[in-house]
Amino acid sequence: MEKVSVIVPVYNSEKYLAECISSVIAQTYKNWELLLIDDCSTDKSLDIIKSYADKDMRIRLITNETNSGPAFSRNRGIENATGDLICFLDSDDYYLPDFLTVMVSAYKNNDVDFVISFFYNKKDSELLGCKLNFDILQSPPPPLTETFSRHTIPGYLFNVVSYPIWNRIYSRKFLLENNLRFEDVRYGEDGYFNRLTTFCAENIVLVPEYLIVHRTHSANLSSTFNADNCNMTERIMVQREELIRRGASEKILQSLTNLWLTDAYYHKYHYPYMKEKKNYVKVYSALKKHLKFYPKGYIYDAKVARFVIKLKLLPPSLLFELERLRSEILRLKDKIFSILGW
Repeated sequence: MEKVSVIVPVYNSEKYLAECISSVIAQTYKNWELLLIDDCSTDKSLDIIKSYADKDMRIRLITNETNSGPAFSRNRGIENATGDLICFLDSDDYYLPDFLTVMVSAYKNNDVDFVISFFYNKKDSELLGCKLNFDILQSPPPPLTETFSRHTIPGYLFNVVSYPIWNRIYSRKFLLENNLRFEDVRYGEDGYFNRLTTFCAENIVLVPEYLIVHRTHSANLSSTFNADNCNMTERIMVQREELIRRGASEKILQSLTNLWLTDAYYHKYHYPYMKEKKNYVKVYSALKKHLKFYPKGYIYDAKVARFVIKLKLLPPSLLFELERLRSEILRLKDKIFSILGW
C-alpha cells in the first residue's frame, strides 16, 4: 500500500488548523504521514500541532528557523517526505474523508505522474464547485477516464490545468527525478510549480469528484498587493525560459502566453487592490514591456486580445481612467433605468 506524505505549511493558522489536521486524521485511507512545517507562528498554531503530534506518530512537526514563506516550507516538506506519493494542503483548507482513498486508487489504476480532482471553493458558508477548464479546448475534451498531457493538448495544457496544487497527488519519484521545487517567493509560488509539474508529466489523470474544500477569504496572500504581484510578468518570463530550457514546443509556449495574458486581464476584476490607480499602473506597465502583436487566433479570449491591443497602444494610466469613466457611465445608466422602471 502506497504511503502518502501530506505537506502543510503553517503560519498563524490557529483559526482553522485543527479542522485541517482533523480532516487528514479522518481519511478513510490510513497509510499517510502529515508533515506540518511551522513558519515561526506567533499565535497558538505550534501548540495545536504539538497536541496532535503527541497523540499520533504519523504527524511530524518541522520548524523553520526564520519566517520564510509557504514556498520554502513546502520545499522543506518535499525534502523530508518519506512517502511514495506527495500532496500539499493549505492550513486553512480541509480534505473530505475519501480524498486519499480516491486519489491513490486513481494513481494506482493509471500510469501517471500525478492525479487531479475537482474541488470546492468556500467563502463564509457557501460552497462553489470548481472543475478543470476543458471547455476552452477547440476539440472535444478527452474522456475523464483517460490521461492527458503536453502530448495530447499542448496548446491548451496550462489553460486547462490552471493554478491549484492542493487538489492533486504527485509521485514523489517524479518530483525528485525532475528536480521540481517551489519558486522562492511569497505570493503565487504555486504557479511556477504547477506549470513545471504539468509540463514534465508524461501522463495526468483527472478524478471528476469534489474531494477538497479550499477557503477564500481576506487573509489569503493573493488578496493584498505586494512586490510579487507587480513582478508577475517577470516571473512568467522566468517560467517561459525554464520551459524552453526543458524543450517546450511553440504550442506549449502559446498555452503559457494565453494563461499569462488572460490572468493579467482578469486581474483587475478579481483583486480589490487593482482599483487603485498606482497598483493598476504598476502591474500593467510591467506587462506592457513584454507585449507584442500576436497573429490572429493566437490569443484564445477575444476580450483579452482587444485589451492587449489597447495596452500596446495606450499608456496604462490612460487605460485606467478610460475604464473608470466607462464604469461610471454604466453605473449611471443602470441608475437611470432603475428610476424609470426599465
